[in-house]
Amino acid sequence: MARLSGKAALVTGAANGIGRAIAERLLDEGARVLALDLEAATVAEAAAEMARGGGEIEPVAGDISRREDVVRAIRRCVERFGGLDVLVANAGIADAQPFLEIEEQSWRRIIDVNLTGTFFCIQEAARVMAPARKGAIVVTSSTNGWYVESNMWHYNASKGGVVALVRSAAMDLGPHACGSRDRTSMCGPRHFVPMTRVRPSTEQSIGTLPNRRNRNVVPSWLRERPSPGQP
Repeated sequence: MARLSGKAALVTGAANGIGRAIAERLLDEGARVLALDLEAATVAEAAAEMARGGGEIEPVAGDISRREDVVRAIRRCVERFGGLDVLVANAGIADAQPFLEIEEQSWRRIIDVNLTGTFFCIQEAARVMAPARKGAIVVTSSTNGWYVESNMWHYNASKGGVVALVRSAAMDLGPHACGSRDRTSMCGPRHFVPMTRVRPSTEQSIGTLPNRRNRNVVPSWLRERPSPGQP
């Protein structure tokens, strides 16, 4: 039997990149997946493609920076799958701008999505998991939460906030059995698909998780990127 057979999972940012790789792996492990992403057509197409590999998946369009969209997605997961066992709060955006040129709108949008949106996802998921006294929450952070990059002030700040947010969640949700140290986790990938950056000849990768769909592709520009601390 698959390890997650019968479990219900919600993955944000599931239409492409790391989020899609995670959604596919969850399907491989037997979970039923609600795939949340910003563009309705894109997430619907991605879900249809993933469903061909087997498993039960439903697409939902929404913006995680809007609490009502997060609530709607979680309610739909509970209605469709009978509960919520796993949250993967993966959605995020990025932009590169010199510090003296960052506009307030850009700053607020990145903070709203990456930090506030992640908070909405964790809180609303925990409100479902706590009464059941079970559940797992996984959050995608970034190495930028520890090792900052120049011209990425707003992104660095948002991911640093996510690091503190997850630590706080793990502490405060522990008594509810859905946020103890082994239940609220954070990962900071060093190799990822760009979220909003546009680069020449960027390949469409869904990360580096091997699975039966054989999409283990990393763009050439990303393979050449130095790791934090390297010249």
